[in-house]
Amino acid sequence: MRKILLDDIYYRDPYYIQCSICEKVLAHSDARTLCDITNMMGWKYDDERDLIYCPDCYWERSTEKFDIQNVKFRIVPISKMRTKNDLGDFYDNYIIALDVGNLKYSYFILVHKFLERIILHFLGITDKDVDLFEKEKERLGSWEKVYELYPKARIFINVHDFVEQELERRVVELLGENWIEYNNFINKVLEDSK
Repeated sequence: MRKILLDDIYYRDPYYIQCSICEKVLAHSDARTLCDITNMMGWKYDDERDLIYCPDCYWERSTEKFDIQNVKFRIVPISKMRTKNDLGDFYDNYIIALDVGNLKYSYFILVHKFLERIILHFLGITDKDVDLFEKEKERLGSWEKVYELYPKARIFINVHDFVEQELERRVVELLGENWIEYNNFINKVLEDSK
């Protein structure tokens, strides 16, 4: 993904650029000015796919909102969680964990969500994808039905399970905690939040 260059501008009277997704057009009588305006507004060119994105379409398809150098971690009360039946969340550059009353356990949740976020980012699964998969699971009642509609959902669940069962478990045990006690505690918190 890169900024718009003069070579991306089309000539017609006037110069114009068109989003490859929604077909929105932006035009100006001067190509250089148009190029500057599009970059200022957040238009992007995907050189792998040869597509031009307007800011709205770019946001919907982008994982670039995640900037690993600017991640912000938060431990929050349940009233601040986007969903009430989850212990952690991530969106943009925020990694959030529920305050479960045990600071070390809340840190474990942050580690889980951070690792999950990084892996999904590099696999090209966006925050919007994750939100869609979770909403569809609630609507359809099972992950198997979601997989039929959205094959990428299986990747999301595999990553979630791998992070939980392998990485999070190793961190918990490395820091001297009992995985079974921790897992039982977390399951009780989840059960109480329903």
